[in-house]
Amino acid sequence: MLYFAYAFYKTSKAIKPKPDVIIASYPSPFAALAAYFLAKQYKAKFILEIRDLWPRNWIERGAYSRYHPFIIILSMLEKYLYSRTRYFVTVLPYVSEYLSERGIKPQKVSWIPNGIHLEEFKAAVQQAPSNEHVASILKDLREAKQRADMNVIYVGGIGVGNRVDYIVKAAHRLKERKEHHIAFFIIGEGHSKESLEKYVAVNGLDNVKIYSAIPRNDVPRVLNGSDVGILCLNDNPIYRYGVNLHKIYDYMAAALPIVFSAKVRNNLVESSGAGITVPPASPEGIAAALIKIRDMSDRERNEMGKRGRGYLSENFDINVNLIDRYMEIIQ
Repeated sequence: MLYFAYAFYKTSKAIKPKPDVIIASYPSPFAALAAYFLAKQYKAKFILEIRDLWPRNWIERGAYSRYHPFIIILSMLEKYLYSRTRYFVTVLPYVSEYLSERGIKPQKVSWIPNGIHLEEFKAAVQQAPSNEHVASILKDLREAKQRADMNVIYVGGIGVGNRVDYIVKAAHRLKERKEHHIAFFIIGEGHSKESLEKYVAVNGLDNVKIYSAIPRNDVPRVLNGSDVGILCLNDNPIYRYGVNLHKIYDYMAAALPIVFSAKVRNNLVESSGAGITVPPASPEGIAAALIKIRDMSDRERNEMGKRGRGYLSENFDINVNLIDRYMEIIQ
């Protein structure tokens, strides 16, 4: 992050023509600071786009003490940037409350979440796989459908935030109950991946397959070969300000029923009726939810998926309702 901020500012004189507005995406506090100095240099308006609450997220997660030197530096940077920002955009719906506690007026804050381009998503489903790795996953999905009742998929990071270990433990519970006909496909990278692969091998979980990450453009096609999307989060108090999860949008765009193991304030799965929410850190709850969806009729599952896609289309289609909101702020 430090090097990026340095390199960005060093090459900023090459920016032509002179910008009228500069948007800094945060967290990357050092790059945001460089962007602020650039805005000052060009006499441009400065917008800070808050995508995550650093360092608050680390403090509430218990990763660092608020008195850790690095956290103190980040807190000072945060305070400095907030005091000099003309306008705030946030992808988290309740961040205005956090900012209000720091003296920021609500009228200076707008919530514009990440969304999805539904037409592009639909078009990507028809595209050929971009490499042999993706073609192999699609082949495995097709074969699993012939012998399993349901393909459950997770696509994303495999680390501390996304508790993929609970998905694997839920698969273990199902195997112990002789529920062999639910297949799990986990696609992604992260520092927890090696330990998950070891857990799968040690426990003989032949109902779980773990793959390397795939290109973003291939995600729609892979999801199209699946029956249920799944996502698990830690129980983190920082989620009182909301979450902004690409995976939920992708699952909804694919019209997949969703099992969401989390406790968040803006639960799109619950609001849309697109799936089942269970408490965080609950492999038993995940397993029960999957069995419940498996035992539904095809019509019930299809209706659940359609509700999610309809809700996405009405609220989170980039072309329909997000671009205009951002342009209003910029203008």
